[in-house]
Amino acid sequence: MPVRAKRFELVAAIDRDGRLTAEGTEPVETGPAWTADHLVLAALARCTLSSLRYHARRAGLTIAGEGRAEGLIARRDEDGRFALVELRVDLDVDVEPPPADAALRELLLKAERDCFVGASLRAAPPLLLARQRPARGAAGGLSLKEARTRGPEAIRSTDSG
Repeated sequence: MPVRAKRFELVAAIDRDGRLTAEGTEPVETGPAWTADHLVLAALARCTLSSLRYHARRAGLTIAGEGRAEGLIARRDEDGRFALVELRVDLDVDVEPPPADAALRELLLKAERDCFVGASLRAAPPLLLARQRPARGAAGGLSLKEARTRGPEAIRSTDSG
């Protein structure tokens, strides 16, 4: 018997007053300043953090922190349509216990790979870990692009304290 892949069916809605709901949740008011583009970026940041937490938990690690996603909307060269053409996700997280550099790199690669939102976008978001704490004064920052090309030596300190 063939193995059937997992499927996740989701529903989100917006009402006449601009309030958002998801699968029967209470409506969330975002206000007019929150564009659909901002919501995509917020979804990308949240999804990346969720993916990182999932893989950290499987590795026996605890993650607490926050994320920020940035995007550039411009005309795409291939079709001339406006779209998110550049994306970046920055995470500021505490990791307990602090993993080795190679384990951290692998954890970040898995977080990027398994974020459904990031995987659904044409522009691939590089992920930067702004802090890995509390590694006794040592902090790590790792761009996924750097991790793929430079390996463990790409981990660098970006924590000022």
